[in-house]
Amino acid sequence: MQTTLAEAALLLGTSPRAARYQAHSGALGQVREVGGTLLVDAHSLTALRRSRGRGRRWNAATRATALALLDGRADRYLDSSATSRLRSVLRALDAAGFAYRMGNIGIAGHYSFAQGTARELARRVTRSGASALDSQTLADLGVEPDRTRLIGYTDDLGGLADDFLLNLDDDGGLLLIETLELPHAGAALYLLDGYLYGDARVSGACGRELERRLAAVA
Repeated sequence: MQTTLAEAALLLGTSPRAARYQAHSGALGQVREVGGTLLVDAHSLTALRRSRGRGRRWNAATRATALALLDGRADRYLDSSATSRLRSVLRALDAAGFAYRMGNIGIAGHYSFAQGTARELARRVTRSGASALDSQTLADLGVEPDRTRLIGYTDDLGGLADDFLLNLDDDGGLLLIETLELPHAGAALYLLDGYLYGDARVSGACGRELERRLAAVA
């Protein structure tokens, strides 16, 4: 589903000019122009509304370290002093603030793809969202994600478009996030995208689990 830029500005509580800037920055996903009207991806608009906060967005090294800390991994992309400060920041954030600090990892869009290729397509992207979580985590969250929609990241949109006949489609079963910086595939990323792009129940459950992990960062 797509939304006009004017409607997006109203929902975001911002000016049309600010909404246009967000659209051109990629924060509102793939943008189409139909009859002189700019249309933005409704799911990207929902994600932007769920990621509200203040302060500077994190750079790639800080994003990667934040995901590692939430996953309990030893990977570090910052020096020890910066990592210690990041731990303190993380413990003070809620899900919306964390999503805001993580910023736009890529530009999202909904696509349809060639029939019968879903399994191979899933192998060619970095999967994310609640449906990528393991069964035990899903049981703990008490939700059943929408498995008819695949969420994934790619740094080769052109190649995927050729191989799987991708077409921008508001009702397509693929939410694809194009990025030059493929994030680490782990539970923290899956929870973040479940919070941003899931329905109300999935978003709430993933947001609560994110906040539990944020508060527990050691």
